[in-house]
Amino acid sequence: MIVIGLAGRICSGKNLMAEYLSGLGFTVVDVDRLGHKILDREVDTAAAIFGSDIIKRDGGVDRKILSQRVFSHPDILKKLENILHPLMVETCKNIINTSLNDKSRGIVLNAAVLSRMRLDVICDSVIFVTAPLVVRFLRAKASRGMQLSNFLNRNRSQKDIVSKNLSGHYEIYTVRNIGSTQYLYKKLDSIVKLLDSSN
Repeated sequence: MIVIGLAGRICSGKNLMAEYLSGLGFTVVDVDRLGHKILDREVDTAAAIFGSDIIKRDGGVDRKILSQRVFSHPDILKKLENILHPLMVETCKNIINTSLNDKSRGIVLNAAVLSRMRLDVICDSVIFVTAPLVVRFLRAKASRGMQLSNFLNRNRSQKDIVSKNLSGHYEIYTVRNIGSTQYLYKKLDSIVKLLDSSN
């Protein structure tokens, strides 16, 4: 079964691409969502490091408060990643291993920080999506109501998300997402055809 990594910075278009690939028969693993679930399981550990005010009344983690705290402080972000990333990678590997006999076309690991997590090394191919900073900010503002300062903090925390940091022995397909949705889908169709022909 082919494993495809899907990487790129905030609001570059990863989720839109993941949704389309799902429609083409791929099983999509939203690695960020996995992280949210794991964080809620590790709430006591997180609270001990980041403060008890990150705990919501229902016992889960208030990700809005936590993100404001970590994305403006690289050292704090690193502490969070040290808790989450090993557990997220282990979960992804388990999903791949238990999906080997599925009839899925393949697995897509949708993870912004694919290379930082070292998830790229378990991929057969990586699709790396880019878009200009201004375009990504306008998308973040429209879809998330994100203010410029928050967007810039998040973008700064992702400065290592560049194609040259992808270090595995796999094919990298770079997609510049600045056109229409239809154009993006055509690019994905072309990449999937290449993947099909190589497997």
